[in-house]
Order: sequence, then structure tokens, then C-alpha cells
Amino acid sequence: MRAITTIAAALTISGVGGCIPKARTSFDSPAPSKRLDAIVAAADQRDPETLRRLVERLDAEDAVERMLAIRALERRTGETFGYRFEDPEWVRREAVDRWVAFVEAEGSAVADGGRP
Repeated sequence: MRAITTIAAALTISGVGGCIPKARTSFDSPAPSKRLDAIVAAADQRDPETLRRLVERLDAEDAVERMLAIRALERRTGETFGYRFEDPEWVRREAVDRWVAFVEAEGSAVADGGRP
């Protein structure tokens, strides 16, 4: 019996036979660390979809997600539009609206082949 318990424990620790799924890096991951990884990685990407997803994270409940999102956006665009991650939601709202307008203009420019 002891040998079976030891084998079962070893298989669980090694991941073989374990039932805990590994979270993947994604803006939608249930694992906070994987969401943070996605935000950090998006700072160096240039596609419009990750820009839009970064703007969405400006409304996150988690202040760390908001902080990383605005730093990633600033790195990509050189702008903050007055957004401060530590401000209350009602203060952040105006800056988030400016970011949404920017992303919409950016998407139009990409569709037209130019810059906004």
C-alpha cells in the first residue's frame, strides 16, 4: 500500500496523471500572473488587437494590472492621456474614454493604411 501511495504522489508532483490544468499566458487567463505576463508581453507587440486589450485592462479591478497596462501603453505610444492607475474609477473614466477614442482612430488608420 505504501508503494502505491508513493507512486501516486510522485505522478501527481511530476504532473503525470495530475488534474490541475496549466494556465497559459493570456489577457483572459484565470491566473493573475498569466494576465500580468500577457500585459508585459504586449508592451513590445505592435498589433492593434493587443493595443485594444491593453486599453481594456485600464478598467481592471487589480491596480497592478492597471499599472502595467498604462506603462505598456505608454511604451508603445508615448502617451498616457492623463490616465493614472491609482485614481478612483470615476476619475480614470475620462482618460479611459480618451484611450478608447485613440484605439478607434488607430484602427481606422490601419484600415486606411495610414496613421490617425
